[in-house]
Amino acid sequence: MGIFSKEYRFYIKKTVNESIPLEEVITPALGGPKWFSNLCPFVRKKKRARDLHPFPIHKTAQGCPGMLELYKNSFLIKFPCDVILKTDSSGGYSWQKPSKTQVFKINHHPQEQIEFQAPLSSFIMIKFCLPFIFQAPNNKVSFVDSVYWKSQPYKIAPGILDFGHDRDALALHVITLFEKKNEVYEFKKGEPMVLLYTLHRSTLEINKNLDISFAIGVKEKTFIHKW
Repeated sequence: MGIFSKEYRFYIKKTVNESIPLEEVITPALGGPKWFSNLCPFVRKKKRARDLHPFPIHKTAQGCPGMLELYKNSFLIKFPCDVILKTDSSGGYSWQKPSKTQVFKINHHPQEQIEFQAPLSSFIMIKFCLPFIFQAPNNKVSFVDSVYWKSQPYKIAPGILDFGHDRDALALHVITLFEKKNEVYEFKKGEPMVLLYTLHRSTLEINKNLDISFAIGVKEKTFIHKW
């Protein structure tokens, strides 16, 4: 599934026996969301600058280099199944899946890992666990809010994973921050979850030789050691 650069590769491997098409979970974000790809280069739905005369010439978001580079260098991760999540003001939560699929689980980071320090202590740190491990040799990877696709009711815990000195595969876990309040959320299969950004443009490839042992061994670690 070669999409981007041949020099840098983003490897991924499924960790469950259940059949799940890769494109249903992760796809290149190249081109951006529909609203972005449908924009004309200039405001007022004009394709040419001269068509704006006598109005001022202004470009649309399609001329934003920051957004263009974000889409070129990232992958969109989607919910692999329907999920219902309930949070409460005390910091507790519960969740369920209408289906019996094993392609999605939810865990959390307890507040004791940050010693109940603000501002993170004001959130429930919920970890979306996807049935993949990944590796990006000689690259750096970060998770970014998918606000351009959909504004979700959570924040993405920012961080950078440097594979330049650590080539071990990691579990594809997305750490989210939910407000402590009494609320019920419903996420649908195929709905945008998060953007996975790579410093260098990468080719998305399946690598069945990735070693899962390291990812399993660190799953109980804290924020300061491997997430």
